Amino acid sequence: SLAEYEILVRLSEAQERQLRMSELADRLVHSRSRLTHTARRMEERGLVRREACPADGRGVLCVMTDEGYDALVKAAPVHVEGVRTH
Repeated sequence: SLAEYEILVRLSEAQERQLRMSELADRLVHSRSRLTHTARRMEERGLVRREACPADGRGVLCVMTDEGYDALVKAAPVHVEGVRTH
């Protein structure tokens, strides 16, 4: 989905392909609840993983997996072509 693609793009641009869930939600202008549900679905498919933030026990990181990066690389040309067409 476009929401999942946007998440993968933001993570690919981040250092170590990871962001705190709260920061990712802010960058996407999504509610934290919406992001949590989307990240859960993506995690079930192996595109991301969520883990505790080592610097802050209250925070949760969203980390792009290698499978997530491969999915982004595969989807990017389709996305770009769609943007150019429309």
